[in-house]
Amino acid sequence: MRKHSLMIPLLSLCLLLLGFRPALAADVCKVTPDTVSFVETDKSYIRVSCDVQADADVQVTVLLGDQTVYQRNYAKCAEKFQSEDIYLRLDGTQTIYTVCVDFADTSYETQVVRKVSRLTGNTACATGISLKTITGQKSWLSCTVLDLKALEKEDETYPVHASNAYTLGDITFSLSKGRLTATYTPPEDSDVTVASSQVDIAFTPLEARTLGTKRFRGEHTSLDTPVSVGDAAYACVLVQLKVSYTPSDLPASPKVSLEGQSDRWEEMQQSAPDGSNG
Repeated sequence: MRKHSLMIPLLSLCLLLLGFRPALAADVCKVTPDTVSFVETDKSYIRVSCDVQADADVQVTVLLGDQTVYQRNYAKCAEKFQSEDIYLRLDGTQTIYTVCVDFADTSYETQVVRKVSRLTGNTACATGISLKTITGQKSWLSCTVLDLKALEKEDETYPVHASNAYTLGDITFSLSKGRLTATYTPPEDSDVTVASSQVDIAFTPLEARTLGTKRFRGEHTSLDTPVSVGDAAYACVLVQLKVSYTPSDLPASPKVSLEGQSDRWEEMQQSAPDGSNG
């Protein structure tokens, strides 16, 4: 008895060492090739299920392009066939597989698109100039330098990016009656949602050099909330959005450091009154 009791944990350990990971029910997508020809999923595994002839021999094949990544013959199946859980590897934001089921004189084929899961609670910001250029601190964030006299004549729109990886719409800056406003527009046909926003505005180079830190003492506001610019000629704005999105629905990151932004930063420093340049 004692010998048998040791075999179960030893077997479990061997399976783990071999890389075997049983699929959790929540991580399995059911695929029914006899009823659907296209499936999108963010699950790691699929389970193939369909009606077949009683006692039929069923072959399930999974193709990645022309490469066979899974194939198994299931002998003498019941009329309600169900495969084992089949792992689909994800490369990039999505990977396209073809699932084939063959039995007797019948063949079914379904395209399965494995997509990256929806990302929640991520940070996105407006493009312009690297925050590292302004503050000297290592960061992937970027901020936007605005010429307020030019902005008074015409609104300016800048792409929004997340971690230099995805484009998440645009931020539009407008200046009306001496009040600056930042407005967000999500990408068309996307599932981007904004949980919260933080818009930090520096009107002096000294304030700008503390953007993104607890030492920042400039203006704190949020999207669609106007802030008075006073007699300032320039503003350096850090827009941070807390967003959720599905990466496969979005284009790649825009260019983060934009032409003309470094020049504006130099102009902002040169035009600063004594003592406000740091």
